[in-house]
Amino acid sequence: DMLSGTERERLVQGWNPTSVPYPYGKSIAGLLEEQVLKRPEAVAVSLGSRHLTYRQLHEQSNRVAHALHARGIGEEEIVAVMAERSPELVVAVLGVLKAGAAYTPVDPDYPAERLRYLLRHSQAKLLLMQHKFWDRAAVSGAETQAETVNIEELLAAELPDGTLPLVYRPERLMYVLYTSGSTGNPKGAMITSHSFVNLLHWYTREFAFTEKERILQIASASFDLAQKNLYAALVTGGRLVLFEPGLYDYEHMAETIEREGITVINCTPSAFYPLVECAADSGYRQLGSLRAVFLGGEPVHMTRLGPWLRSGVCRADIVNTYGPTECTDIASYYRLRSEDWTGGDELPIGQPIDNVRLYVVDSELKLVPEGVEGELCIGGAGVGRGYYHAPELTKERFVHSTDLPEETVYRTGDSVKRRPDGNIVFIGRVDHQVKVRGFRIEIEEIERKLLDSPRVHEAVVTAGRDAAGDTMLCAYAVAAPGATAEQVRGELEAKLPAYMV
Repeated sequence: DMLSGTERERLVQGWNPTSVPYPYGKSIAGLLEEQVLKRPEAVAVSLGSRHLTYRQLHEQSNRVAHALHARGIGEEEIVAVMAERSPELVVAVLGVLKAGAAYTPVDPDYPAERLRYLLRHSQAKLLLMQHKFWDRAAVSGAETQAETVNIEELLAAELPDGTLPLVYRPERLMYVLYTSGSTGNPKGAMITSHSFVNLLHWYTREFAFTEKERILQIASASFDLAQKNLYAALVTGGRLVLFEPGLYDYEHMAETIEREGITVINCTPSAFYPLVECAADSGYRQLGSLRAVFLGGEPVHMTRLGPWLRSGVCRADIVNTYGPTECTDIASYYRLRSEDWTGGDELPIGQPIDNVRLYVVDSELKLVPEGVEGELCIGGAGVGRGYYHAPELTKERFVHSTDLPEETVYRTGDSVKRRPDGNIVFIGRVDHQVKVRGFRIEIEEIERKLLDSPRVHEAVVTAGRDAAGDTMLCAYAVAAPGATAEQVRGELEAKLPAYMV
């Protein structure tokens, strides 16, 4: 053992002083109801000219909960929700939680093959869909047992709007999010309710959220970073502002931030850089209301934000967040006040959030000293339950180490090192997973889909850099006679989300 007792104590306890009381016994629905009682007629959710007050949101989500309960949907059962950014999406996921069930967000833009796989693998009892995607029900509903229900029709039905008197169990399943999988198919990460409440409590406490908060939601609900932002404003009395669905129009996004007085935005760095560049023409006036910018999913290149930070009008903290889907979105963070930026490029991923503990270990899961590269393991309240219907995969990633004071830690596969000040620096991956524009991608999944094609004999996928220095996917294939790149691409587009092609 290379570590002295003092070193070990610092690595285990000294850099993980994160024990903070949190409302373990309260549900998201219960926290929302507290705000409904305080400000029933205040706007809770808005999308352009559409608004839902706290009372309307509460009553409509209660109707969804009653409808699900009447269909026998309850604890530990999965409800798939297919909706774009909209009030219907927020009502639907809240209704699922109020029924005691768990939800799986399904992106309407996914190819039919992926939709069928997610519904089949999740064993969803019900698919809640927006009316505009009804034509996808036939595409995705075949081969599954899920009953398909139109959200708008359900809300128009005569249903009770009071709260269901259900017993709340903090350890129950809250959601299952599917991420790219090395086996060739997506894998579902299971997150429990109390783990998410811990994240939400840290998020709103550490950054002092109040009823004046205006949070802009721009991410799809199928991504982990979207989850906390769906609820953070609602449990603190603020407003959730939904950005119009579809491709990002950054001029419109900048106008929305200024018009709505947005205070908080959370996205990938590569989604934020164009917004900063777009706002440059106004002297960054359009970003003047922002007080916190949460970036995650890929390294932050601060020089891309430099002109805004030096402009004199930036008053936002830049928060670099890190965490896998399997550990409730955020495990660590590094907060930089704009006036403290001295010109460095990349930010560390920082130190753990409340009730989460971080360890840097070697290949045998033994602690390594500060400054030595190793794999990051995560312990504490944020660690999820494992992978849905994948015990072998769960056993591989959710492990026990006799060298760590945790029943279970999650092996992230990320290579890091700890600086003398305790902050952790991200180095890269120990496997073939990559991040492209913040999307987590297992290269093996794309390679397997390529090799499924009769047009491809051999294939290798790599992550390279384009002219701007951004990560991009490159596929190299040995093709069958007569096959073209366009044909192979077309086959991939029918099987994989656009960000993986």
